[in-house]
Amino acid sequence: MGGETVYVFPEPAVLARAQVSQLRAMQFSGRKAEYIIGLARSIVSGSLDLAAFGDRPNEEIIETLTGLRGLGRWTAEWFLARGLGRGDVCPAGDLAVRKAFAQHYNRGRGLSERAIRRRAKAWGPHQNLAVHYLLAGQRLARTTAGGGT
Repeated sequence: MGGETVYVFPEPAVLARAQVSQLRAMQFSGRKAEYIIGLARSIVSGSLDLAAFGDRPNEEIIETLTGLRGLGRWTAEWFLARGLGRGDVCPAGDLAVRKAFAQHYNRGRGLSERAIRRRAKAWGPHQNLAVHYLLAGQRLARTTAGGGT
């Protein structure tokens, strides 16, 4: 692309063969590298079938993913939102999401995950989109204030 280097996310089989040291060289922590490799190995072995998630309810998918070492609820919710395009998801445990809600809805004071989920629920099938705009607003506010990206 116009002389720029563009990277794509590697296939699970490639990550399953990776060494922790290789991911550490890319600035991943040792733990996070182990989790990524473990997740990839689950996919390659067939013990985790991502294609089977299509019709499954959100909570069932969250339960499956959080049963894997290193994956928490907000990671599972981001997967639902971005990986599966589910609109009715708000990753309320994500720090950036929490900060955005605090700024836009609570004068900078933190909100509990429960309070964030309650507010987001009102957006119904548009929670993912609303969260996207809240995060974009955070980024724009930092940029406008001279805080960079």
